[in-house]
Amino acid sequence: MSLFQELKKRNVFKVAVFYLVSSWVILQVAALLFSIMELPTSWTKVLLVLLVIGFPVALIVSWVFEVTPDGVQRESEIGDSNSRSSKSGQRMNVATIAVVLIGVGLLGVDRYFLASTDNANPVTVTPLSEDVDPGSTPIVAVLPFSASGSDDGGFLAGGLHDDLSTRLARLNTFHVISRTSMMEYAETTKNMRQIGQELGAGYILEGRVQALGARVRINATLIDAENDNNLWAKTYDRELTAVDLFDIQAELARAIATELSLTLSGTDSALIDRIPTENMTAYNAYLRALELRDRGGHNTPTSILVIEALESAVQADPDFAEAWAQLSIAHSRTYQSLGGDSEHGTAALDARARAYALNPKLPQVIVADAVYQYRVLNEYQIALEKLEELENTGSLRESTLILKAYLLRRLGFFEQAYQTMVDANKLNPRSINMAGQIIEFSLQTGRCKEAGARAAAALALAPDNVNIRTAAANYEMACTGNLDRAHQYMSDIDFFEPWHFMTALRVKEIQSYYQGIL
Repeated sequence: MSLFQELKKRNVFKVAVFYLVSSWVILQVAALLFSIMELPTSWTKVLLVLLVIGFPVALIVSWVFEVTPDGVQRESEIGDSNSRSSKSGQRMNVATIAVVLIGVGLLGVDRYFLASTDNANPVTVTPLSEDVDPGSTPIVAVLPFSASGSDDGGFLAGGLHDDLSTRLARLNTFHVISRTSMMEYAETTKNMRQIGQELGAGYILEGRVQALGARVRINATLIDAENDNNLWAKTYDRELTAVDLFDIQAELARAIATELSLTLSGTDSALIDRIPTENMTAYNAYLRALELRDRGGHNTPTSILVIEALESAVQADPDFAEAWAQLSIAHSRTYQSLGGDSEHGTAALDARARAYALNPKLPQVIVADAVYQYRVLNEYQIALEKLEELENTGSLRESTLILKAYLLRRLGFFEQAYQTMVDANKLNPRSINMAGQIIEFSLQTGRCKEAGARAAAALALAPDNVNIRTAAANYEMACTGNLDRAHQYMSDIDFFEPWHFMTALRVKEIQSYYQGIL
């Protein structure tokens, strides 16, 4: 008898499938319970590792032993082996189908019952500011700055673009498209009219930065995206100091407002005139941290580099509140990604305390507190209340809207989480990460039609992105039943998060049953 036939006779294949399906159901149950009990996500990862370790053990046991009416016996001791193996296989088929039905029931409870519970028990949330509506306020897109002949590797241009976009985004006078949506337009060959249409922006600011020695030159041009006409072009030739760079940013904000026939409020003027640090070494390290974060994304190796850069910034200027706030955020993210590393948790708390002592009303400081409550303490309601403080002052922007959406979802308010993510998407319409997330948020509120449209748009934007393909596979399973297409999305990609693996596993198991493999 061949090895394949022997494996089949001893029901090893059926045990393997039963184990994988059961593992999927266990992880689904764990995800629901851990979310309700507000346990760290690292517990799910630990459970997944234990289940993976147990898989080869289950296969070995199925090879050596057989479950019979007389109890568990060694395969070599069983008489009429073929007959008993057949009966055991039939019982295994029934058990596996039962587990699949339980899993499908859990999916229905997760996606539809909990969503309807959210609608029946709404949370009181401060209404979003009207300025989130793109039609009510002019929208400006700031193209990534090019580094022309700079001797710093382009970090000043990248970090300055990030800081300027962030500072402008805090103003209520006009909207600014998030920097993450702008990064795909670095060195673009598209004309301004096309970029404006893709982003929904009426005006585009492009710039070139040249940093040589102790001097910096910044060329900036404001363009009417509707007709691709230059509205003005300005050149700033200054000393390479933190104060001069902040002055240039303030002048650019005022020039944009003047061209758009807008008047900066007293609050907006105070925001753009504020000088966070006069120490160029500290500001340069801060800009480097922002650029590292945006280039590498939110992952542990990048966060470590960001932490090192921010530590250099606060060492150079211990009174740099923005740097302390960003340092706390970076440590909080790293704490969560490492499964609760106490060193990063303590560092996040210390940096948050220092930022609060320097400027408790600074938006970045309040965000840092919310992130700490969310990622380190799992205090989702407190974190949400912190963000509402910002919302009441009109300072809730794209990144904090995303954080708010995650918190609402953690608290079980799926409908409001979805609406908040949609508002964030208006300010970051080309974000690849958000494109995948908003599909999942649509599914959790039963919006199959919208999830399908968003999946098609996201795949057109980034067809090889693992997050988007995973979200698209979930859409196919939940809404169309097209398991072949779902399987196609999950094929030939590298998984780097447990939920990617579980989606692929779910597709495979359900597909196997519908195809009658068992």
